[in-house]
Amino acid sequence: RPMGDDDLKTQDQAAGIPQVTARPKLPKKGSATLVDEALRALAASHLSVVEYAADMIWVADIASETLTYCNAAVERLLGFEPAQFMGRRFDEILTADSLEAARRILRVELAKDGQEGEDPEGREALELETWHADGHSLWVEVNVRWLRDDSGAPRLLQGACRDVSERRTEERAQRAASR
Repeated sequence: RPMGDDDLKTQDQAAGIPQVTARPKLPKKGSATLVDEALRALAASHLSVVEYAADMIWVADIASETLTYCNAAVERLLGFEPAQFMGRRFDEILTADSLEAARRILRVELAKDGQEGEDPEGREALELETWHADGHSLWVEVNVRWLRDDSGAPRLLQGACRDVSERRTEERAQRAASR
């Protein structure tokens, strides 16, 4: 038989995917704050998506190289509770080689900012080695872009990370086997 909504809900529940059972309530038409209230409801629903994301989502201040936000996935990925992880500097999070690589890429991207043909969001994808709370290192794929301040200058980095250690190990084994 074809799958219906009930079948999908059951599969989602088995996979541990939270169910969204209520939609944000929108204000009545004609309300003076209709747009503000609708935007707040939308922001709240988007925040819920970020908090339940499988990838670690984070925001960091460029100048201080300090994490200002991370979602709950940091616990699964790196073993830290979000409150323990926020406020950490890049030099506490990344291995020395990855810190150097990240800083080099950031300098290059900032120097290119505003040039014709460059991505205005400074999007970049890279792999970095980071520290787990228990002391071991792991490789993460980082997709990052910047958020601009009111003057239009890059001020914050917004990123998403996922563990790619297993994939890197398999790739290394394949290269070794092919020699």
